[in-house]
Amino acid sequence: MPEKRTEGIKQITQECVATLESILKNKSALYYEFKIPKKSGESRVITPSKPPLKNIQHRINKYFARKQFPACVHGYVRNRNVLTNAQSHVGKKWVITIDLKDFFPSCDTIKISQAFLNIFSNDQTINLLTELVTFNNQLPQGTPTSPIISNLVLHNLDQEFVRLSKKHGFTYTRYADDLTLSTNGKNPHDFLKAFTDIITSNGFKINPDKLKVMPCSARQIVTGFVVNKYDGNGFLKPTKKYISDFKILIRNCYQLNMFQQIAADQGKTVPKLKRSIEGKILYIKHANPALAREISNLRYPLKPSATEITVNI
Repeated sequence: MPEKRTEGIKQITQECVATLESILKNKSALYYEFKIPKKSGESRVITPSKPPLKNIQHRINKYFARKQFPACVHGYVRNRNVLTNAQSHVGKKWVITIDLKDFFPSCDTIKISQAFLNIFSNDQTINLLTELVTFNNQLPQGTPTSPIISNLVLHNLDQEFVRLSKKHGFTYTRYADDLTLSTNGKNPHDFLKAFTDIITSNGFKINPDKLKVMPCSARQIVTGFVVNKYDGNGFLKPTKKYISDFKILIRNCYQLNMFQQIAADQGKTVPKLKRSIEGKILYIKHANPALAREISNLRYPLKPSATEITVNI
């Protein structure tokens, strides 16, 4: 069977030129908004796109999905996830986790254009792509392209972190806006400012409430997993919060029929979200079969809840 041909960005943009004028004139009509409540009482605003723009964004996303992302990037990359991200930091004396504040809104048109400039030389292509993936001059949360574009925006930051990590004996990974550093060296506080300076110099802010420096004498948590403690079967143990959030996600999807909203929030299609849920249940089953059965049964509730449940996973 001949290999399936993946269309190039030139073909996509040339076809889009014909519809770009109508999209730009009526761009606000091609997005809709909904809110997902968080445990804090606040809400996360999700702004998915609608056809024909959504169809174009799917094609753009498919093009960039071919790109080889650095080994440090674990979010929105095939065969990488929160677990592979956590596994990179097992058995370290120190683990540091950093969260970027207001990440998607911080990815503005300037940063996105600069990211495309690292890939393309044609100004028309850069400007057109920037228009097609942004809304209100920023990266909207909930479109097919936003997750992978965010990886492109953080390319320079990732490279600077990797260089500094190699110089001082750190391991660096990133899952979306969650940055993790680990080392077997001395107290890492002496190097922390150098890393945080890279973040600010790239135009991002740190969420101070989520900045954590964890020694091996305490629980070291990376993207929902305890990396300095295995369960009895040799698997990394998910935290109680990870399990709680996962249960909430399943209730929202299966009891409240919020598959479309949750998929948009995570930048996934509904089938991909379902596969992700199945994969997480399978991992938990290896570590704790009884817990996996309990979680799996939430997909088939006897009495669906009528109360909206918050999601934070």
